[in-house]
Amino acid sequence: GIIQRASVPRSDLPLSQQLYRELIVRYWIRIRDYIRQHGEAALVRAAEQPWDAVRLNRIASNCLALACHAPETFEQGLQLFWFIWRLRSNFTSCIGRMDVHLQSLYERDVPQRISREEALALLCELWEKLNAVYAGDTLMNLMVGGVDANGHDVSSDLSILMLEATMRVAKPEPHVNIRVHAGSRTDFLDTAARLIAMGQ
Repeated sequence: GIIQRASVPRSDLPLSQQLYRELIVRYWIRIRDYIRQHGEAALVRAAEQPWDAVRLNRIASNCLALACHAPETFEQGLQLFWFIWRLRSNFTSCIGRMDVHLQSLYERDVPQRISREEALALLCELWEKLNAVYAGDTLMNLMVGGVDANGHDVSSDLSILMLEATMRVAKPEPHVNIRVHAGSRTDFLDTAARLIAMGQ
């Protein structure tokens, strides 16, 4: 991944770029260790709290996996987002195009590994966590829909699911920004209209 690529010596680069690559490696190693520590802490808690062991062991498994490689499931993708977002800022970091960034993991998982309803529950859990951090005049801006660099529609079932999570949680965060264009999916537009009708 990033650490491996940045670790390859590049004597052809200016010194400033070589130093920058070293900084990238150090930064991601610290993040990896931070995630691993959370996984290990979850394992300890699972042993101490057998009534919550299933949930804690799942958290531990996801964290320890993320400490070794890129996310392989939708849940791991959400967990990695949470770590990176929390490291960036308490409440001022924009979320961006999460539906685009997590689309491949979502398609890999739903419905093969988890159901659509389970994916929705995971999003609702994340939305609740965002609101627990801070709610109100924040920069937790989530962008859904729109087009890619080639002008192709990127609205998807995951885009719709994020709108549904916002309606189900019915709290201020995240601030949803909806991109529409002439080729936007009808079901995406319908869901967006329902969300707006709620006053969100």
